[in-house]
Amino acid sequence: MQINQANTNAGIIQAQQQAQQNQNQTPAAGQNNQDNQNANNGLNVQDIVEISGNQPANQTSQANQTSQANQTFRPDLERMREIWVEHDRHVDNFRRLLQTLLEGQGIEWNNANPNQMVQIDDATRTAAQEAIGEGGPFSVEAVATRLLDFAVAISGGDPSRIDVLRNAVERGFAAAERQWGGELPEISQSTRDAVMQGFDQWQEAGSASAIALLQAQQS
Repeated sequence: MQINQANTNAGIIQAQQQAQQNQNQTPAAGQNNQDNQNANNGLNVQDIVEISGNQPANQTSQANQTSQANQTFRPDLERMREIWVEHDRHVDNFRRLLQTLLEGQGIEWNNANPNQMVQIDDATRTAAQEAIGEGGPFSVEAVATRLLDFAVAISGGDPSRIDVLRNAVERGFAAAERQWGGELPEISQSTRDAVMQGFDQWQEAGSASAIALLQAQQS
């Protein structure tokens, strides 16, 4: 799942950059101050865009269209940073688990042969199963929630960007599949399906607050 999320997050950012270039949007006022804040948060300001919402007519009611047309959707930089920190923490924990396993068998972490046979002890097997099982940091629900949460944060909750975000996630999973060397495992495919379902809920309601996985996260 690490490959999935890393590639997907990168794909979202790249897609949003392209959308910014295509629409020739004007940077928000006070950009210099925002740039400084971005640097402090560890985010590349070139990856952050301001998104103005003009909702397609067939997605919401006329009232919602009028309301959204008057809104300016800004990326939630702080939430984006929090998601990245959380993701990195989970990845580091899992990496240390694997590193301990390999080094316990005399295998150097940086020189491990991917074709080398490794004995998996019961403790490591249990920890890995818990990581991908229900409630684990790499479960379907947890990874899909992080992806959707990041999509909402980078778009500022703008429903007119759902197709851009959906396409970015698709590209991310396709990149992960190429790196994997074939069809992704079932857990990865289930994660993708959960993310797409979240986008569907967001698009149908016109509000990210309708995404069931994010509602569950807040409860």
